[in-house]
Amino acid sequence: MKQTTPPGGDVSLHVDPATPPCAPENTPEDSRKLNWRQRWTPRDLATLAAIAGAICALYTMGADWAAVKADNRALSTEVTRLEAELKDHDRLVDFAYAEVQQGHVNATSLCVIIHCPEGKSNLFPSIAISSPRRPDASTGNPITVGPVITVRGTVDADVLKGRKLWIVTQVSGVSKFYPQGNAGAHWGPAMMDAAKQRWTSPAVFLGQASDLGRHFDVVVVLADDAACQVFWKYLADGPKSGFPGISELPAGAQEYDRVEVVRGQ
Repeated sequence: MKQTTPPGGDVSLHVDPATPPCAPENTPEDSRKLNWRQRWTPRDLATLAAIAGAICALYTMGADWAAVKADNRALSTEVTRLEAELKDHDRLVDFAYAEVQQGHVNATSLCVIIHCPEGKSNLFPSIAISSPRRPDASTGNPITVGPVITVRGTVDADVLKGRKLWIVTQVSGVSKFYPQGNAGAHWGPAMMDAAKQRWTSPAVFLGQASDLGRHFDVVVVLADDAACQVFWKYLADGPKSGFPGISELPAGAQEYDRVEVVRGQ
């Protein structure tokens, strides 16, 4: 664009068609907006969103971890409480067995004393061995007994229903059962004292002389008529067969209690 002074002194503008008009200049603020749009691509925005999501996830995980720690503390408290209850339970069971073994109380009376539901005790079994003694509670070591022992116990007469109590033995490490009795002397099942709810098996043999020091389990089972016949046949055949033991308890025979002992002199 040129300024010319025509004749007569009037001032006018002359626009040169070859010269384009001036473009407006960018302000600093416009430059910053343009640079922001140029720098942040769609991939950058996606990355930023992923980072934000990860931060949120970490925050949630932290909250969950705090909740888990709180749950663990509550669980630890509950376990401690239950352990204390179990110790009290064990002391009660030990006391109950001691009282029965000494003849101070029978199973039915015990249920009345500790208010068992329906007169039954889940702390005291309906059929139990009271002698020989159980392994020491503090060490777990079984007591040592002679080669022939008398086994005694208690019974809730209501569970018998015409069935018989038998003693069988097991040798540690041997999977066979050895029914106790003497077919020639016509004794096998334990002798019952229904009035006092006690039973006795007068002669239980713990192996042979070579079994000195071995561990035996003395087991009391409740047997119906069919199971009793199996035991009687074993005892009758024993003198010829050598009393080899039976591989499993017969159908109709149910184990109720066992006590581990060591065979001594």
